[in-house]
Amino acid sequence: KYKIKKNYKYRHIDLVEVAPLSASLKIYAGRIHAPSLQDLPFHPSKILNEKQISIVRHYNLKKDLVSTAYLRAKLEPELELRALLSTEYKLDLISKSDAQIAEALIANELKRMTMVWPKKPTIEPGTIHCYQPPHYLKYSTEIMKWTLNFIKSLKFEVQYDGKVYTPPTLEGLKIQLGNTVYKIGIGGLHSTEKSIAHFADDNYKLFDIDAESFYPWIILNLGLFPKHLGRQVVEIYRSFVLRRLKAKHEGNKKVSDSLKITINGFFGKLGSAYSLFYSPELLIQVTITGQLLLLMLAERFELAGIPVISGNTDGIVVKCHKDQIKLKDQIVKQWEIDCDFKTETNEYSALINRDVNCYIAVKAPTQKLPKATIKTKGNLFNRSGLSKNPTGEICIDAIESFLCDNVPIEETVRACTDIRKFIHVRKVDGGAVRLGSDCNEFLGKAIRWYYSTASDGELVYAKNGNRVPQSAGAKPIMDLPDSFPGDVDYEHYIATAKKMLKVGGLLVA
Repeated sequence: KYKIKKNYKYRHIDLVEVAPLSASLKIYAGRIHAPSLQDLPFHPSKILNEKQISIVRHYNLKKDLVSTAYLRAKLEPELELRALLSTEYKLDLISKSDAQIAEALIANELKRMTMVWPKKPTIEPGTIHCYQPPHYLKYSTEIMKWTLNFIKSLKFEVQYDGKVYTPPTLEGLKIQLGNTVYKIGIGGLHSTEKSIAHFADDNYKLFDIDAESFYPWIILNLGLFPKHLGRQVVEIYRSFVLRRLKAKHEGNKKVSDSLKITINGFFGKLGSAYSLFYSPELLIQVTITGQLLLLMLAERFELAGIPVISGNTDGIVVKCHKDQIKLKDQIVKQWEIDCDFKTETNEYSALINRDVNCYIAVKAPTQKLPKATIKTKGNLFNRSGLSKNPTGEICIDAIESFLCDNVPIEETVRACTDIRKFIHVRKVDGGAVRLGSDCNEFLGKAIRWYYSTASDGELVYAKNGNRVPQSAGAKPIMDLPDSFPGDVDYEHYIATAKKMLKVGGLLVA
């Protein structure tokens, strides 16, 4: 009817699969500071008149497609990796998530070896799995011997949603080694410290010791594999891991990063009942073994008089006297030999911790990096990106300059002239409305603002009139301005940065 060429082939890329987690286009646009945020002007089911068609056309060209272009540009490295893998394995992987890529590649290799395409397993709810520790998992203290026997006695039951949850008797279990208390669960090891700050000095040093590719090497060292896929999958997985390590050591970042997608995607799908890799038994063996191995390392440090101040998933942080550094190295080396792992050690000059999943660590200068840098984790301290909404990144910048270069927080905040550093982005179910003295304005379901000394009105939910959380003093900025606003509330950001440090256990005047 419209003279469209029926046989024209379009190259289609579904960015929502490539982008991390799951967010709307508008939220992604807010996270990458696209010039404009705007919802569709009319309900999707509305029949439009000529004027409304013109409005929607303008919205599509000047708002929506611009946001899509910004997102595509931001995802360029991820798309390049998918293109690389697609060419190498002769599969179309361009619109697949990390986990989907892992499934496609490993399933393709399995089919090549067995001539049969693998299928998802059927595991009935109520199926019981028990933990079987590796032979080299041994402890010296009575508390850890008891813990190991207790975990071996537990029954891990597959639930109706296909998941395996931490048994209630394990959920509340706390294990104390030295002055640090740990919790074990399906999700990983967690120490339980709160709002505490540690600093290195002339006598004491802080070291973060991480096991390299921890979960992949547990799988390979123990020869673990989903039973329905057969032992061949171990060798396929091993080939990806070894190729990735080779590429990493040779400095081939593209190949290393592309193979990392497959390695992590395999483990990430062990607990998904919708995946070819679904294996609750394997998930239990890997995660519980990882936690118990870290506790074995922590026990050795504590018995040697080297306190562990934090532990999480694949590593621990120790605080040791300068005279104990050689002993620390010996303990790590022996643990590597006993468990067949390699570790990576980073020295910290400070660790400021709200909890084990939310912290700022200041990495000490090295020969490669002569300037101190910070490592952050958690919703309070993380910088914004495709996985996280902006929440006033200037506060993190100010904290970094304060901790690494002793620059006053006030100085960093007041010197910044990039409005993107002051922006907050939030999803609002049902949409948000700005209630002002002059008029009420519907802002949409994805909103952004900065804190202003001249904010007029308040931001509320359209569906119930309740104030949008943390929006007191907020001024909407749905379109980024050409020049820096003159009403930024510097005092708000200064106070927020200091509060973040205080929550981490560091008092700042």
